[in-house]
Parts: sequence; structure tokens; C-alpha cells
Amino acid sequence: MPHHQREHPRWRRPEDEERFVRQLLRLFQAVHEVDAGVRPVQQLARWFTEDALLKIRVWAELASRHRRLHHMRPRRPDVRVVRTMAVPTHDRSRIDCVIVYATGAHRTRVASVVVHPHRDRWIISDLALL
Repeated sequence: MPHHQREHPRWRRPEDEERFVRQLLRLFQAVHEVDAGVRPVQQLARWFTEDALLKIRVWAELASRHRRLHHMRPRRPDVRVVRTMAVPTHDRSRIDCVIVYATGAHRTRVASVVVHPHRDRWIISDLALL
């Protein structure tokens, strides 16, 4: 069977999917911590492609400038996950994920995450916060 059609070895049992989603949510929280200025972006390098990491760096720099402009200090983000969904593509070459989450008191948002297998682990290749 060609490599692109094989299931990733960590995605064979239902508990593997649960572990995958838990790890995805930890990384999602870490992205928000980088954006909030309480975590260095370099800590995410192992789990993101260069392009995705560059996008996070740009977000973090813009957020940092905003905080400085408004004399705000970095603080832990208030992010509560409402729902997640992870769907492997038909050829199992990637997993498309959606995360519905709440920030602050009354704001609900959606994130789209694309994950690929890479050297016997998962790596996030794209992230969009809508």
C-alpha cells in the first residue's frame, strides 16, 4: 500500500483519537498563550510547520504591539473549548480539525486546523482562527 494511503500508526483505535484530540487542544491553548504573551513562540516549533509557525509569530507580534499601545500586561487567556471535531481525509494523508471555543464572556469563535503525519508524529501545517 502506498505511503500516502496508510493510516498513521497513532490513529488505529478510538482511544488514539481521544489522545490526538487532547494533544490538539493542548497545542491550541499554547497558541493562545503565545498570542497573549505568556509563552514564547519557540516552544511550539516542534509541533508546527515553518509556515504555520510564522503565522503564529506574526499574530503574537501584532498582539504584543496592541498590548504595548494600550499599556496592557500579558495575562493568561480565557479560552474554553465548546466542541471539537477531527476528520481524517479519505486517503488518510491529513486530518482536518474544527475547534469551537469561547473567549471572554460572550464571544464564540471557530478555529480550523490541518494536521499531517510527519516523522511518526503529527504536525500542524495550517491554523486559522475565525
